[in-house]
Amino acid sequence: MWGGYLDRDDGRRVQEWFDQHGAKRWPLHTSGHASMADLRAFAATVDPGILIPIHGVGWDDEDLTGFPPIRRLADGESIAI
Repeated sequence: MWGGYLDRDDGRRVQEWFDQHGAKRWPLHTSGHASMADLRAFAATVDPGILIPIHGVGWDDEDLTGFPPIRRLADGESIAI
């Protein structure tokens, strides 16, 4: 995760968990997002019954051939799993 997240409340809780359990943390952050080809390969490997994207607007405009059924959630919408 991006190191800047550790300056936020959630990030501090993650860091505290690492510290309490003696776990090492190596910050790693890459720029950009996965390509649709990489996402298709990942989805094929995981083979979920449904895919719920949690980030990105490209899901509305892309060719979704090769993906499992996609279930888009509106901001704040919940779903029972």
